Amino acid sequence: MASTPVVATLKASGGAPEVEIVVGHLHRADYQFLLFDTHGANPIGIGSQDGKGKTGDQVPDRFSLGLPLADLHRRTLFWQAGLVSFVPDELDWEDSVTVRVMQDGNIVGLDGGSGAMSHPHASGMFHLKVQ
Repeated sequence: MASTPVVATLKASGGAPEVEIVVGHLHRADYQFLLFDTHGANPIGIGSQDGKGKTGDQVPDRFSLGLPLADLHRRTLFWQAGLVSFVPDELDWEDSVTVRVMQDGNIVGLDGGSGAMSHPHASGMFHLKVQ
């Protein structure tokens, strides 16, 4: 899926940003969100202490980034998802993963894509910019 970082530009006067993962085409995923500092170190889990979660359960897959806006500038949000299909192998459906960074109901960063279930892992990252 995505191989280059996506820049997510946040408004300094806006509300608290969130990240959301959506998995489609009758698939499910185990995922992880990690927020790194401006040096690419010291990851913080988003959504849980270790940043891990599952789609398809009763827990919403949208989370606050958990820091004041000023502290998010120049940080990197990494995501990864391991996909599982409920579709029989002979149907050969593609997977679909969408990860979006949102602020005040607007999408400010969009990553993900679709691909063959023969490669059921997706990952990417957002560079956060506050202006």
